[in-house]
Amino acid sequence: MPSLGLVTRINVLTAIRDHDLQGAVEFGKALGDAIRSYPGLQRVAASPGSRDYGLLSVTVQMYGPVEKLFTIPPGAFSPPPKVHSTVFRWRFEPRFAELNVDPLLFLGFVRKAFAQKRKTLANNLRAAGIQPQTIDAALSMAGIDPLARTESLAIETLATLWRSLQKEGATPIAEVAPPVTDSDH
Repeated sequence: MPSLGLVTRINVLTAIRDHDLQGAVEFGKALGDAIRSYPGLQRVAASPGSRDYGLLSVTVQMYGPVEKLFTIPPGAFSPPPKVHSTVFRWRFEPRFAELNVDPLLFLGFVRKAFAQKRKTLANNLRAAGIQPQTIDAALSMAGIDPLARTESLAIETLATLWRSLQKEGATPIAEVAPPVTDSDH
């Protein structure tokens, strides 16, 4: 039976948010299975196409699968918070090797791809300095609609696009991805 622990917003999610990849790896290996409770973290388990899916979802899910378990009402705590808490299980199983992407470069790319939610993916990539013809070729190679928004794409599709951009000669967007903040979607 896996070990379970109830923890709050600190630890591995903070390490990932602060882009302390080594800290996230060390903590994830030590913890194994986990249950976390944190107001607003329904975004962590969000699926593509949902309102909550964004940078935080992709970043955490790149480190392993997330499963929502249940919601806890404020009255379950003393003193009660002003919001409900979501309890979810996160199994530390990084997907970078499986998807054939470099952790730092891919997460930097994802951050740029989600830069402005109301813009198309192509426009966000142009704003990141990638040439329009390179974007068009990579989108076509990856089978992505040129008018797609990033929040509609699964992690696997984003990884395919990143590899396509690399094949098209796009230079790495960022050597080190900036920290993910709670306000990032």
